[in-house]
Amino acid sequence: MTINGTYFTGSSSSTTNVAVKIGALQMKAVEGFTDGAIKNARGFLFGNISFNGALNKPSVDGSLSFNNAGFNLTALNNVRGLKGNLPTGIIDKSPRKGNGI
Repeated sequence: MTINGTYFTGSSSSTTNVAVKIGALQMKAVEGFTDGAIKNARGFLFGNISFNGALNKPSVDGSLSFNNAGFNLTALNNVRGLKGNLPTGIIDKSPRKGNGI
């Protein structure tokens, strides 16, 4: 995984321009970021994500692909599998008023 970009701080606002390239991230590594929502993850995650604009209202764009991925949804105790290569788009997921990341 590579992360490149800039982060500027100012007296009135902070901005960012960051690109994240995910070459092959094991889904097992993603478990730790889900606060226990998934377990027994397998497979890989690939993709590109960019974060641009003000930190309090960034624009998030990119795409992710799952390759032979699967995991157990802890709340449902239900195993979900994603066979093959499944692309997923992320297009302008900017938080709106009252919605944070």
